[in-house]
Amino acid sequence: GQNDDSDTDNWFPPNHGDHPVTRVRCTDAEAYATWAGGRLPSFEEWERAARGNDGRIFPWGDEIDKPRCNTAEAGIGTTTPVGMFPEGMSSFGCYDLLGNVWEWTRTWYDDDQQFRVVRGGAWYYNHEHATCTSYDFFSQDYAEFVIGFRLAFN
Repeated sequence: GQNDDSDTDNWFPPNHGDHPVTRVRCTDAEAYATWAGGRLPSFEEWERAARGNDGRIFPWGDEIDKPRCNTAEAGIGTTTPVGMFPEGMSSFGCYDLLGNVWEWTRTWYDDDQQFRVVRGGAWYYNHEHATCTSYDFFSQDYAEFVIGFRLAFN
């Protein structure tokens, strides 16, 4: 995909206020988090919110028995409203930790601090990229249609 600064069609589409915001650089997500009184979660915080206390593979357990998150297998082809998959909720009550959009974390992937870790997979990717332990990384200045963020609060 391209990282075109002028392409904001999916950033916050009209009539989609309950969908995740996408095409947000990590630096912009951090600025918003600071403004809102929160922060981006760390790699470990995100994983604990997803896995719970028992180390499960998915927020709902260890099996994929039906669609419980918005990944390519669901066949939706775009983001969905937050909470559309209530059976995919984590034991801590968090919705959409898997699928929908990759989520920026505050954790650096590399010692040079060029790349940030994203967690959770996205609607464009299949289930193998959407487990409680899955992650990827992108330049912190990258903004794409499958990347968004979640806030953490103390």
